[in-house]
Parts: sequence; C-alpha cells; structure tokens
Amino acid sequence: MPIVTEMAGVNMRLEAGAIRELHWHTSAEWAYVLKGSTQITTVTSEGQNYVAILETYGASLPDNLILSKPPPTTRKAQNFLLVGAITSNFSKVIPTQFLGGTIKTADSRSFKAAEQLAVAEVTVEPGAMRELHWHPTQPEWAFFIEGYAIMTLLGAQSNARTFDFQAGDVGYVPPSFGHYVENTGNTTLHFLEIYKSDRVQDISLMVGSDAAIAR
Repeated sequence: MPIVTEMAGVNMRLEAGAIRELHWHTSAEWAYVLKGSTQITTVTSEGQNYVAILETYGASLPDNLILSKPPPTTRKAQNFLLVGAITSNFSKVIPTQFLGGTIKTADSRSFKAAEQLAVAEVTVEPGAMRELHWHPTQPEWAFFIEGYAIMTLLGAQSNARTFDFQAGDVGYVPPSFGHYVENTGNTTLHFLEIYKSDRVQDISLMVGSDAAIAR
C-alpha cells in the first residue's frame, strides 16, 4: 500500500504460552484485542513498569475488556504501577446509537494516554452507511472486524475510487479525502477507524440526530 505513508498496522496471533518479544517503537502503538487474553508489560524511560491483562468476551462480537493487575508488593517491584494511564476499559463505553448503527470513541478526552492516536469503533446495519465525511488534518486507518462493505474515496479534480472490504481487510484514507462506508452484506458491519491524532474529529454532510450513520 504505497499510499500509506503515515500509519501502519499488524494483525498478530500468538499461540498459547507464546510471547511477542521485548521491543520498542519511535511512534505510538495502539492495540485492540479481538480474541483471547494476554498480558502486556511496558517499560518507560524512567524505569517504571506497567503490567496489564487484556481479555475478550463474547463470541459473536469480539470486544476488549482491559483489566489492571495489582502491582507487586515486594521492594524489588516497587517500580511496577497500575495501568490506568495506558489502558482503557473500552468495552464498557456505551456507544452512541444512530438510525443505522452505533459509534463509540476513545481519544485524549476520555483516555489520557491517547496523545498521538485515537479510535472510533463503528457498527453499521444492513442497508445503512457511515455517511460521507472527511477528516481535515489526520489520516484514517480502517480495520474491518465483521461483515462486508464498500468504501468510496473522493479526491481532488473529481477523482473517486470504490473498494470492497470484508473481515480482516484494512483501508487507508489520506487527510481531507471525502469518504463513506456502506454495509453491503446481510449482517452487521463492524469496523475500527484509527486516527493519527489525539482526537476523533470529522466533518460530515449530515447534521442532527441521524448524523454519523444513516439508512
């Protein structure tokens, strides 16, 4: 995907008992657990360690429940801290209901650690669509969890492209490109919109109670 110059993604699977080895990045990392449970440990430049247990619940609609592990009480482990600063109980966020689906968000307003990345989790019912909108300054990375969809991008000089998506696919929308997502299947469409920004922001052609997702 040569157009993807500002973001990247990994769909990772680990066998029981396996680990993703110790590593680090110069950019921020955002994780969403689709299935199973895992323990994540992070180490800061100040020598502080954060430990979190992440689990999923529900077979039909994977969601993530993030729980903090109490810090050890031994003197050697005094640098271990609770993980509230780096995790979010996203599964407990009540989504906003629209005529054709739902949306819920996690950004710096509700998740203080999200200073560089933000996310919207979207569901769209059959026959409905995520309305035409654009993001003024930030790119969008889309990850499709369930269902079938088309996404149409509108560029300058009357250029437009339409792409088909299904579970496991990813899409990328450059800043300021108008786009919409339509559910083309017979079941609920479920996908993530991830932004290189501290806030979820968009400009929509719809206003009022049916904005964001409509039939």
